[in-house]
Amino acid sequence: MDGTDRSDTSDDVVNGDGDGTSTEHDVGATEGLSATERRVQNELIRESYRRFTEQPFTFWPSPQGERLRSYLNDEFEDVDEDVIDKVWRFSKDDGFFKRRPGKRSLTITPTTLWRAKELGEELLLDDAVQDEILDVLLQSYRSDPTYPRVDRDELIEAVGRSSDVVDHNLWLLREKGYVETQAYINSSDGGYSEAEITKLGRQVSQ
Repeated sequence: MDGTDRSDTSDDVVNGDGDGTSTEHDVGATEGLSATERRVQNELIRESYRRFTEQPFTFWPSPQGERLRSYLNDEFEDVDEDVIDKVWRFSKDDGFFKRRPGKRSLTITPTTLWRAKELGEELLLDDAVQDEILDVLLQSYRSDPTYPRVDRDELIEAVGRSSDVVDHNLWLLREKGYVETQAYINSSDGGYSEAEITKLGRQVSQ
């Protein structure tokens, strides 16, 4: 598979560099998990993050997480299916997943990203990139407040970073309520067509 050592059952929280120091977003595993349950949850978080990286704006697990649970059942053949089902429920209840507004499907939360980082996954999040995105969207708003939306391709070009980096940081800004995105039937591969800054985003940018 990916070379990840799934025998690690440590509760230690580490930062993205793996040096054991605390970070701004310490998360940790669900409280009270057994060693086996912790291994399962760690892999659930890793796999959810990997799938998220491929399509951050359209990775929408079902409420029952059938595909993720099926993946875990294949990965942990020695673990009872009831344990995997329980870990899935714990993970939802602990805020690693949430329901999309007005939809039945789920999405991951920033908590999942911070936990994935603690587990050794490399995040594409960058405060400087987020500031640049907000600046581009704010300038568009100031230029034409009646239609402040910025096309995805234009945003990526203006920020000057890869589409993956821009998309991941834009996703986090949307989670914070600083931006909104619009998707149309012919939306680009990124899962959204346009983005615009919100009132809250303008407040934190000025």
